[in-house]
Amino acid sequence: MFAFVVPVVDRDRYDRIAGPALERVREPDSVVRVLPGTGSPWLRVNAELDELARQPDLEGVVVLHDDLEVLDVGACDRLRHALADPSVAVVGLIGASDPDGIAWWHGDAIGSLRTPHVPGGELRAPQASGEVHAVDGSFLCLSPWAVRTLRFDPDLALGFHGYDVDLCTQARYHGRRVIVTEIAAVHRHQPRFSDTERWQRGQLRFAGKWTLQRTRGRAMLDHLTNADR
Repeated sequence: MFAFVVPVVDRDRYDRIAGPALERVREPDSVVRVLPGTGSPWLRVNAELDELARQPDLEGVVVLHDDLEVLDVGACDRLRHALADPSVAVVGLIGASDPDGIAWWHGDAIGSLRTPHVPGGELRAPQASGEVHAVDGSFLCLSPWAVRTLRFDPDLALGFHGYDVDLCTQARYHGRRVIVTEIAAVHRHQPRFSDTERWQRGQLRFAGKWTLQRTRGRAMLDHLTNADR
């Protein structure tokens, strides 16, 4: 069973875009959870993941924006195929390797996503699918392991920017993989880069967090190595 979780910022937008699309792509046993409210949408998702983690027949949880329209009626089958490899924790529509901090699109891109804010109306990389370091947060499919293990970081989720790259980095820190698969979708969003200060705060928080994690990991490895000598 796949669950679809939509943290709704604008109910009218959900009713026009994400909602009707999910009715077309959901399977008979799929669960759709709509999460209205104020504050960080991703912290609302954390609470929902706690509930869904207890589902014994869970195949995956798709977290998507309320302005993301999934066009592919075979989306669940594609996700099922992508998650058949137990090493995969997160599946997205477009992403990149070696990104520049929380700006995943500054890396080597894979995948595609339609959007009205680029020439031609679509972001499309030469490679349609494959492994990446991070994916765009408009569509995040989490494996059952990821649903049980990963959560959106409150420090990044409150500022909106960087929550997606952080979640993918968490997965990779645990030795799991992040991949892109082909699922047709349109992100009917408005540009969100007007708040430069929030973006910079997100970048600094992300960089500080993962510099510390790498330092801890290196220190632990050094300790174990020394103990073996």
